[in-house]
Amino acid sequence: MDVSSGKKVALNCTAATVVLAVLKGIVGVLSGSVALIADALHSTSDIFIIFATFIGLKISEKAPDKKFPYGYYKAETFATFVVSIFIVAAGVLTFFGSVHSLKSTEISFDYVAMGVAAISAIASYFISIYEIKVGKKINSSALLLNGYESRMDIITSLAVLVGVAASHFGVMYVEGAVGIFISFLLVKYGLKGLYESVFILMDASPEPKMEKKIKELVTSTNYVKRIKSIKLRKSGMVVFGDMTILVKGNINVERVHEISEEIEWKIKKAFPQVNELNIHVEPEKESEYVVSIPVNDESGEKVAKNLSRAPYFALFFVKEKNVERMKVVPNPYVDKKVKAGLSIGKFLSQNSDVVITKNIGEISFHVLRDNFVDIYKANSDVVADVVKDFVEGKLEKLEHETREVE
Repeated sequence: MDVSSGKKVALNCTAATVVLAVLKGIVGVLSGSVALIADALHSTSDIFIIFATFIGLKISEKAPDKKFPYGYYKAETFATFVVSIFIVAAGVLTFFGSVHSLKSTEISFDYVAMGVAAISAIASYFISIYEIKVGKKINSSALLLNGYESRMDIITSLAVLVGVAASHFGVMYVEGAVGIFISFLLVKYGLKGLYESVFILMDASPEPKMEKKIKELVTSTNYVKRIKSIKLRKSGMVVFGDMTILVKGNINVERVHEISEEIEWKIKKAFPQVNELNIHVEPEKESEYVVSIPVNDESGEKVAKNLSRAPYFALFFVKEKNVERMKVVPNPYVDKKVKAGLSIGKFLSQNSDVVITKNIGEISFHVLRDNFVDIYKANSDVVADVVKDFVEGKLEKLEHETREVE
């Protein structure tokens, strides 16, 4: 995450807000506009708000260490918490100032006050766009909250403009009435920020849409059977996660590493804010599976000598170590001149959990293994005997090809 751009935004907006606060304060005192003075106090609180965001982003930039192995990202969330308190306080302050302005009777330099209010509205508009754009880019909840609060500054300044104009024409209560409405909006945004930051500080899961999308990405991978568990937590601008997935077949350490890296790459590509994922890969204990055996004819009684050139395959549907049914399907690649092993490996991977054969070539072997299909050595020419021995756990599991010509 590009924290430096967030710090730059915070500093620039702090400088702009200081200018606006001083300008509104001076003109508010000289003109006697209670609303403009309240708005100046509101802008003063914004200075502390934005500066708190800068400090939070600055701390979150620090690299992980022994004391904070997951980094300092939550400093930005804590800044959001502080910012939210200031926003609520600003809302309450604006409320009382607006109530007091209902009794206001006279404003001096009203055209100057209206001009300052108009300038403040325009400046707040560009500040809010600046903060929200960068906040979304770096996934900073504090900057986003500042941006949305700056949108309220636009309305506040426009309300001051309307109020001063109304006072100019003798309508004294408009300035205060609009200010009261704005104060409620400020309190609403502040409480929303408090709610979100507290949940993040307590390691609550991110939005459900993100978790749902991650689950879809993982389960769309052909070798993943299902997700056993998934835990996500937001820490400042980034997301950490722990996930356990179940895959078919038995897997070695090297393949576990490859699977974890592939899934992590998919997720980080879709969600750049994901910083670290601990992915645990486990083989699922199958209670239902399909066993494929190459056979010589449609009767499915005799085991064929080779896998790729077998004219047919006998598919046995096994549940709880009992064969429930069997069907024989033709080999669609029996006459293929080149890369027959690759084609038959893909075909069986899509239709089988286990392959039992007398011989298997290098290409077919690796395609099946890469797709987590277990491969066993047929110990008889009779299919019924081979199936019986497999169910009873008597067959040898192949760990390499048998040099079949493919």
